[in-house]
Amino acid sequence: KDPKFLKNLSKTDKSRQGLIHELIHTEATHLKKLKLILNCFFVPIGVAELLPKDQESHVFPELHTLIEHHRLMLGLMRAKMDPDRHGYVTAISDVFSQTMGPQVGEEFVTACSLWVSRNQDNQDYIRRAQANMPRFAAFMQTCESKEVLNRLPLTALTATVMHRLTKYPLLLEGIKKHTLREADQVEYANLEAALVICRNVLSAVNTDVQQYENSKFLQDVQTKLETKELEKADYHMAMYTNIDLSLKKVVHRSDLLWRVKRAVVPVHALLLTDLIVLLEY
Repeated sequence: KDPKFLKNLSKTDKSRQGLIHELIHTEATHLKKLKLILNCFFVPIGVAELLPKDQESHVFPELHTLIEHHRLMLGLMRAKMDPDRHGYVTAISDVFSQTMGPQVGEEFVTACSLWVSRNQDNQDYIRRAQANMPRFAAFMQTCESKEVLNRLPLTALTATVMHRLTKYPLLLEGIKKHTLREADQVEYANLEAALVICRNVLSAVNTDVQQYENSKFLQDVQTKLETKELEKADYHMAMYTNIDLSLKKVVHRSDLLWRVKRAVVPVHALLLTDLIVLLEY
């Protein structure tokens, strides 16, 4: 190793290397958190049969897929580090095309979507289980107090999947900013492509999460829907007496104020694929 190598780097290159190594370090930290969920919660819960068998995989959906994916990413990142030049990394962008690109990233998107969209439901289930299952409650209390978890609650660990997805574009944007286009046109272009890949993955996960939340919302509305008054209306309204909103798909929904004569009525508007529904509070 050349002891003067790092000293001879330009200020821009030093900043670039710092961001690349932050990307690699935080990837290792993220993988460690996923493994903690596996080894401290998922496996012991299964071995001790603390939860019903059909709930174990639902509480931690696609955990093994996420671990294997990030293990692959971390391995590819670390392989970029030149041991003869103090871990210097020339290019990092192709890691994302190899692991999250259109041809290879579908399984990863599906795993992230399931994890993020079900996370709140799963945490609610865990809280109910703690309230109703003394053995499980004792296990969780003991587990969350362990030093290996830095006394972090499970909720803080499960949130890491979404946090990691939002971190990739920020780090890549910083690396691109400190990559001189004139000096390395190929890597600069590849970084731009990697940014598109990461943003597309994040967008796809957000879309899937929103669709899941909308579906849950429609199911909840359906249980509270009162349609008896429609039976007294004309044919055009009466035809919706037996409507099942849970089978519909939400395009957009939001609160709005509906002016009726001189009154202002707060409603929640649902734009469905074939219908507009106004829900009165």
